[in-house]
Amino acid sequence: MSAEQKKTIIVVDDLPENISILIAALTPEYTVLGATSQAQLMTLLDKDIAPDLILLDIVMPDCDGYQVCCQLKSMDKTADVPIIFVTSKKETKDEKKGFEVGAVDYITKPIEPVVVKSRVKTHIDLYRNTLALKEHIHQQEVRERELLAIKEELAELASSDPLTGLKNRRCFFEGAEKEFLRFKRLSASFTVLMIDLDNFKSINDTYGHAAGDLVLKAFAELTQGLFRDYDIVARFGGEEFVILLPETNCDSAFRVAQRLRSQTAKHKITYQDYRIKLTASIGIAEVEKADVDINASIERADNAVYLAKKQGRNQVIVSH
Repeated sequence: MSAEQKKTIIVVDDLPENISILIAALTPEYTVLGATSQAQLMTLLDKDIAPDLILLDIVMPDCDGYQVCCQLKSMDKTADVPIIFVTSKKETKDEKKGFEVGAVDYITKPIEPVVVKSRVKTHIDLYRNTLALKEHIHQQEVRERELLAIKEELAELASSDPLTGLKNRRCFFEGAEKEFLRFKRLSASFTVLMIDLDNFKSINDTYGHAAGDLVLKAFAELTQGLFRDYDIVARFGGEEFVILLPETNCDSAFRVAQRLRSQTAKHKITYQDYRIKLTASIGIAEVEKADVDINASIERADNAVYLAKKQGRNQVIVSH
């Protein structure tokens, strides 16, 4: 066994001869370091020595072993390190106090090497196995967090439009169907906005598809800050967008839609040396009791968009 592989024991006793006896008993299986005082012990610990076990005398001139044990248990570095008292104090009350302050075992003097070696091996093996188990649990928790992050990322990718970063059509319908069921159960009104970017085909034809993609992303950015966290803003397909506004009637939805339409018309998109002007036609439909599913509201909002286009574009129409 190489020195690097050896487990380390610190023996704390004010009598050097007792330290020598324990070193002789535990070498060469372990690396054994001696300290004749609390100060020497702390010096060893300050040198980044990580003991696997500490053999601690109770009665020493400069300190009380029980107090030293309490101090070690309060330190992060040694809180879990097993401590065995090796002492001449043989009263049951002394042994009981040793366990109460955190020791794992209690050996009385005179020292019996065979007994010490057996007790030391038992507690070091238990300590090492505990460390290994904690590390295994930690690694498992790390893997679980990584898997959860991957799962969340995949869920986000599955629910998002890759170009604009908005929700995709599938995600919209999942949320909209839940909102529709809530409406049927609680009569909690909601409104659908259908949005079509005006003259989008002309933008693609004039400036190219890269410009078209830039326009779509720019419009998606315009929606940020206009809607609540629980509103569903999604790309429906091509240059069409759809927004679901829970607990919102047509009047409130109209005001929000007008702000979006106005900001879209004011926004100038720069592509290469070109300045592209963009407008949007928006249709609004509030869910009705007669609707059999969410598609009825979407269809009415879509018809309102068609009417907005027909009447000159860049306007908001409410379905009646």
